[in-house]
Amino acid sequence: MKQLKIFNLLQVREKLKQNKSISDLQSIEADSKKCQDISEELEKLLSEDQTAGQKIQANSFVSNRILMQKMLDQKSIINNRLDFLKLEKISLMEMVTLSKVKTDFFEKRKKIIKQKLDQKSFEKHIDEVSQIKRQR
Repeated sequence: MKQLKIFNLLQVREKLKQNKSISDLQSIEADSKKCQDISEELEKLLSEDQTAGQKIQANSFVSNRILMQKMLDQKSIINNRLDFLKLEKISLMEMVTLSKVKTDFFEKRKKIIKQKLDQKSFEKHIDEVSQIKRQR
């Protein structure tokens, strides 16, 4: 009975870990979506050529180039963040899978222990019945 309780508690702990991993996975997915949107907007801004066909002053040209360089830097940072989030997603998915495997294992062990307890209980009842028969 004690083993059954232990496996029950282990299974509950794994379920909690699994739920936390799923929650973390959802938040990472939302963060990844935001970063993807930002990356697309930066790409759109960088692809626009605002000065096409216009005469511009040197100062304006320099400030435009500085702004574009900063946007490229931000795009690089966002891409690195997306790569990191992708790795985190993979890691969390592995954790969820591992947690599921552990939960299944604990469930199987609980069934085996229950069967053993039922068998012991059955044998005990048979012994009691046989003792009653002997007494008669």
